[in-house]
Amino acid sequence: MEKPIQRCSFVAIVVIVVFVCFAFISQGYGAINWWGDVRPPDPSSWTKSTDAYIGKYADGGISITEGDNIEADEAYLGYAADASGIATIDGAGSSWNCGSGLRVGSSGQGTLEISNGGSVNVEEETWVARYVGSIGQINFNNGTLTTGGIFAASADLTGTGVINTHGIVSDIDLLFDSTHGTNQTTVLDSHPGQNITINLSQDS
Repeated sequence: MEKPIQRCSFVAIVVIVVFVCFAFISQGYGAINWWGDVRPPDPSSWTKSTDAYIGKYADGGISITEGDNIEADEAYLGYAADASGIATIDGAGSSWNCGSGLRVGSSGQGTLEISNGGSVNVEEETWVARYVGSIGQINFNNGTLTTGGIFAASADLTGTGVINTHGIVSDIDLLFDSTHGTNQTTVLDSHPGQNITINLSQDS
């Protein structure tokens, strides 16, 4: 009768170990999930005064789905040179609102994915690949970024989506003259699979 008892004990230990490892790797509440180096932990508790780091000194990521939303003040994806951070905002009504700026690749590598009706709203500037040596990319799949200004190379903006902005620094052609005012709509489509509408409004 000893062997069955030993086998049962072994199975119980394996189940407990697997559960603990899974809980350590990925954490979350409902449609808000995070993993790795995310500071502060639990994005559902962030507020408009939170400085948020996804991948501060090691790799980390967050995922916002099912119409949920989070907030932050300054936010960084891939803060340190050796770190990478990824944020996924997916689904109608899913959103991330930043009261100040967003850095997609500060000194490290950052990736922002906005898809299926998701949206990201940044009051001030959105930087993609902020410092020399950093890597950044915003991938759209029918998502929307609304920002006070955007600093990004056109090649770092991929997929199909919409950017609403009051200012832009990029390697794209814009013409301002008597027939082309400060409010313009242009489409980025010079790279494979790229179809991004940029609505530039400088009224403010």
